[in-house]
Amino acid sequence: MKIAWFTPFHKASAIGRFSASVTRALSGKAEVDLWISEEESVAIHETDLRVVRYGNLGDVQLFLAKYDFVVYNMGDHPDNHARIYETSRHCPGIVILHDYVLHHFFASYYDRRNGWEEYAHAMERWYGAKLECTERGWAGPLWRVWERDEVVQYPLFEQAVQGSLGVITHSDFVCERVSEVRPGPVEKLHLAYTVDRTSPVLSRFALDIPQDRLLVVTVGNVNANKRIDVVLRALARDRDMAARLTYVVVGDCAGPFGESVQALRKELKLEDTVRFTGRVDDQTLRSYLSNADFCINLRWPVMEGGSASCAEQMLFEKAGIVTDAGVYGELPGDCVMKVRPDHEAEDLVCHIRELASNSRLRLDIGRRAVQYAIAHFDPALYAARILDFCDSLAAYRPAFSLMELAGKELSRLGVTPDMAIVDTVAREGAMLLDGDYDSPILRENSLWSPQ
Repeated sequence: MKIAWFTPFHKASAIGRFSASVTRALSGKAEVDLWISEEESVAIHETDLRVVRYGNLGDVQLFLAKYDFVVYNMGDHPDNHARIYETSRHCPGIVILHDYVLHHFFASYYDRRNGWEEYAHAMERWYGAKLECTERGWAGPLWRVWERDEVVQYPLFEQAVQGSLGVITHSDFVCERVSEVRPGPVEKLHLAYTVDRTSPVLSRFALDIPQDRLLVVTVGNVNANKRIDVVLRALARDRDMAARLTYVVVGDCAGPFGESVQALRKELKLEDTVRFTGRVDDQTLRSYLSNADFCINLRWPVMEGGSASCAEQMLFEKAGIVTDAGVYGELPGDCVMKVRPDHEAEDLVCHIRELASNSRLRLDIGRRAVQYAIAHFDPALYAARILDFCDSLAAYRPAFSLMELAGKELSRLGVTPDMAIVDTVAREGAMLLDGDYDSPILRENSLWSPQ
């Protein structure tokens, strides 16, 4: 089997790290080429696989015809995934959906191309949401919704998977949502991830962690849904507990929210407990995780389809506190401690106290976490299952080809989505692909209706 694997591949990308491990495992069972945008100029992961730098879409379409399958890794970073998305629109393949909420990607994508009419069309198509346009531009309660928690009501992942041959997700809740809006194969696979636990790390002394304090770590770029402000307020509620901890946030802290939590640290007088490192190199990140006593990995709202940071802390054998929602809520309760979104403050304080005061509990949760992670986040297992998924797609290919031809012919004839013939074609296509045509969402948003 010959596979074209489209992905960001630079070292700062968690999806790049995922792709490096999975394609390495795939290479023993299939011929895999890595397709990387020519705009990606930073250092990429080392690989023995053939790397294709692509640019012009016309040339890409010609070359992709020789592959059995094309795989598109889609996430929410505009720079990393714009070219991948554009190629997927012209050459249907398998979409690996790394994020549930792709609204930020599409808002940026359309903004850079003066495509706000397309953005408005997508919002109306998938959610019936009509944006208000005035003489001064866009207005109304939905404008700039990506800056608010309500964005989870308009995830726009639908735009990324329409017309795909198949979709792979890394959580059950995303798999269910995708199945509601598209016919055909959708598969949930546990995120594949590896960590380096053999290279040298810095000591607690080198990291300037006091020997009489527990090290608590949160990893990732500082933004609102990581709930850093909630953690700071929890620490401020129990000063005795805070005095026993050093809480380190490892990740980029730029931007308005980063500035606000740093100001909050000062306001709450937590300078002696809380540190923000900013972006660090791989060795420093490994050092913090290796030395951590436990981790905090909250999300609300949950926008990810899978969590590399959570997989990482589990593979480092660390007890962790997570939000009981989305992919985090799907983890076994004995591998992590879960915070209920509607009881966030009280649960968080309780769990921090428990872990801070009970070393045996920390060790037991960490041990179960690493056992679960090794069993489920294995790249070899992921590679085997994605090849099985490709084999299963072979049976659907005639139906996909037929529907693609039907959609092109309807467009050529000037058919519009509101015409009865589109309803008929969508019904027949859903039956061919084992879709649930009784779903009003599917019926109203046929992936093959004329655009």
